[in-house]
Amino acid sequence: MNSLKNYWDFLLQPNLEQNTFRFRIKLWNFLVVLGLDVVIVAILLGVIYSVKYFGWLDINLYNEPDVPNMIMLVSWVLSVTLVIPLIEELVFRLHLRPTKVNLGISVVAIIIYPIVNFFPKNCSAALMTIIGASVVLLLVLYFAFSGRINRMIEEQWHKNYLIVFCITALVFGGVHILNYKLTLSLLIFSPLVVAPQLFLGVNIGYLRVRYGFGWGLLLHIVHNIVFAVIPIVLINPAILGFSSNKNALVLGYPPEVAAPVAYHLRIEEGRESIFNTYKLSPEEILFEGTKMKAVFSRLANADSAKVFFEEPAIGRKILNVKFLNESQGTPMSYTKTRHFLIGRLLKKYNLKGELFIIPAGNWILTCKQYSEIIPGLPDKGNIKAKSGNITVKDATISDLAEKIESLYHVRITSLANNREEHTFIIPKNDIMALREVLSRNYGLDMNKTETKTTRFYISSRE
Repeated sequence: MNSLKNYWDFLLQPNLEQNTFRFRIKLWNFLVVLGLDVVIVAILLGVIYSVKYFGWLDINLYNEPDVPNMIMLVSWVLSVTLVIPLIEELVFRLHLRPTKVNLGISVVAIIIYPIVNFFPKNCSAALMTIIGASVVLLLVLYFAFSGRINRMIEEQWHKNYLIVFCITALVFGGVHILNYKLTLSLLIFSPLVVAPQLFLGVNIGYLRVRYGFGWGLLLHIVHNIVFAVIPIVLINPAILGFSSNKNALVLGYPPEVAAPVAYHLRIEEGRESIFNTYKLSPEEILFEGTKMKAVFSRLANADSAKVFFEEPAIGRKILNVKFLNESQGTPMSYTKTRHFLIGRLLKKYNLKGELFIIPAGNWILTCKQYSEIIPGLPDKGNIKAKSGNITVKDATISDLAEKIESLYHVRITSLANNREEHTFIIPKNDIMALREVLSRNYGLDMNKTETKTTRFYISSRE
């Protein structure tokens, strides 16, 4: 209880008092603060996920790192758990005890931090020289007048320590908003989004002031392991190289559903209407003048962009569909009604449906929306790979996907299983150039999934 009381007293009135407890007591107090940090931050993340779930906030909290090999993976883990915490502690916490050395190091860190994080990577040598010279000049000026400056800063720190501490925590939390793509929803919910980092900053500040710089740094490291490294590994286990489900899982869809005892069903082709009429309920489903792709999209409860046809022309057919469940006393669930109607549509047009469950980090190869593959064309010369091209002759789309997998050591799910054979000329080792070549020369899209995703693929039964 004393640990919590000391923590609460500090939050009410931050001050520069430093405790000289034995190591065992410091460790116990650290564990108490760590426990508070994990519990409160987990609750805050739960609230953020809830807001995201209802569609009010559009952010990706955990982006998969680009770690194609074990060396890059180790570098990423060290960066997240050691390098970044150390730099941020030098910038945001070292100055909380204003000594000559601490302030000098903080000045350098504060100048370097935005350069490393926010300046373009191709920053010119001249600009870097100017920045470096400015850092040296500031240090010379500081140490030349350090006695007077240090006394003045210490006096202001003691007088206004509550303001200093709060501003430090607020700035530390605020800069983390730049981890995400700026959108209107992000700006609206920004206080909630940065709340976990703000709370972390308060906790680290407490440990840094009361027990020393090392204890604050240790909390930062453990926090990043718990809330950055572990979640990303759990969400994207493939980055460790031993995922048991690297390939897409393919399921027949929809599941078999028994027909209602009595029902009326009419499916006919018609003309596209300016206003697409539809009604969806367990007892009645109605579509008027609607493209087949949109019909399947609504029945499968999927975004239209996630429904693919082997023959795109079939998806453009205009349908009029009417279903009535006329059974008395035997209601049918909404899900079963939709599955039953999908099955009838597939049967009428001799089609089969498959559900592709694609792990995060896989690539998806598809024909461009509403278009067939462009017949094999020679390379137009508008895109050149850095180290040459390779010709894939007499290949189907599935054959091309397998070739790309072997060349680039990636996993590809092909949703463009056109059975015709073509000749493809593609870059050997430049994946960005490869995507452009496939798009411009062959009408194919190749995109990487950031999270586990689902696609509904409809093809001929033949």
